[in-house]
Amino acid sequence: MADEVHAQADRDAASGSVAGRSMLGAALALTLLAAAFASWSGYAWQSAAGDDRAAFAKTREEVLAVGEQAVINLHTLDFRDLRKGRAVWEESATGDVLSDLRQNWDAFSKQVVERKSVTSAKTLSGAVTELNTHEGKAEIMVALRVSVSLAGAKPSTRESRMLATLTKTAEGWKASRLYAAPLAENPVDPAPAETGK
Repeated sequence: MADEVHAQADRDAASGSVAGRSMLGAALALTLLAAAFASWSGYAWQSAAGDDRAAFAKTREEVLAVGEQAVINLHTLDFRDLRKGRAVWEESATGDVLSDLRQNWDAFSKQVVERKSVTSAKTLSGAVTELNTHEGKAEIMVALRVSVSLAGAKPSTRESRMLATLTKTAEGWKASRLYAAPLAENPVDPAPAETGK
């Protein structure tokens, strides 16, 4: 009888250890599954964040390229082909810039023809100073060299800094405001004086 009790106890222990091992195996499998899911979720989140950063950087590059070209276009006009010049200006502008252009075109183009004015521009450098992709607004600053020739005379050049607000339209980014950057009232000396030794 004692032998039967011991045998039954051994059978119970063996079945208990099989059940225990099954529970342990299931818990281990669930732990590995949770770790795999957490790892995948982290990768997906990081990948999405990286995609957002890449998309923002691409938009920033696009805004700068389009903005610089708009500033060049709006500083380029040849009295010999005003129709083409106006078309380029209108393609580059929206908002206040486009309204001003249309409102003042007749008087302005008359002066251009009378002076036989030919202007062209080149960007020296540019930067996006603000970008809001949700609102479709951007601000850029452009250093510009403008060449002006009157009545066939030798061109004169001047350099300036322009600020432009760009607005995203159905046709893409366009200049909605354009104005000269204010000059610093107290320019900083680029080479500070040396102190005594």
